[in-house]
Amino acid sequence: MRRFLLIISLLSGLFCVGLWRLSDGFALSKIENNLSFDPRFQVHCPLEPEITQILAQPFRYKGKGSQCFVFQSENGGYVLKFPRSSRYRYPRWLKKAPLPSFLAEIQAKRIAQKEAKKCAFYTSCKLAYERLKLESGLLYLHLNPTERLLGNITLHNNLNRPQIVDLDRRPFLLQKKGIGVYQHLKSLSEEERSEAVSALKRLLKARMEQGIGDRDPEVHKNAGFLGDQPLFLDVGAFYETEVISVEEEADQALKKIMVWLEKL
Repeated sequence: MRRFLLIISLLSGLFCVGLWRLSDGFALSKIENNLSFDPRFQVHCPLEPEITQILAQPFRYKGKGSQCFVFQSENGGYVLKFPRSSRYRYPRWLKKAPLPSFLAEIQAKRIAQKEAKKCAFYTSCKLAYERLKLESGLLYLHLNPTERLLGNITLHNNLNRPQIVDLDRRPFLLQKKGIGVYQHLKSLSEEERSEAVSALKRLLKARMEQGIGDRDPEVHKNAGFLGDQPLFLDVGAFYETEVISVEEEADQALKKIMVWLEKL
């Protein structure tokens, strides 16, 4: 009997692990967020008919990054990004649990760290929407709760199961879908590649000249193209700064791409 129960437990565990891998770790609980209004993250973001039309279609799971789960629109032209809100949460029961003073201090630091990460990400998204909207392809940004404005949307997870999500209660970004830098460059002639790199440099300089830095300046990973237009695909690491040398920093950011091009 014990052996039977052990086998059942083992099989159940393997099933759960397999299901988690098939779902790529996504669950609605990972993007749940009981939004409360925060004036720091309020943006003027009118809901245009174009946005309503885009959000009326289903979105299918595309993948995840360190900050967001990403879904692609049915027509393939847009991506919907939901912050991985579970990374910013701290268990309520643990918050209320009586702890020795030294453990309470450690807990307070961890809670503050999670809040700081959330604040940095939301601030970056707001910077991108307000000052780099065209350069990032952002169409809509929702960081504060709304009431009966956006309604529900259908998301299909990695197992192709439809799930209904209330957008009014969740933070998200709606963005034009681009392709990666390397993928784009591979499809071009040598002359066209040179122009594409120049366009990327202009994109970087436009950001820097506005006094916006990037904590994750891996251009080959975080930028891309929509047609011939370069875009910031990842908008989660921007911050306000004083730029010393725009030209030098832009060249440094493109260094890995130039090395890669030499190997083609």
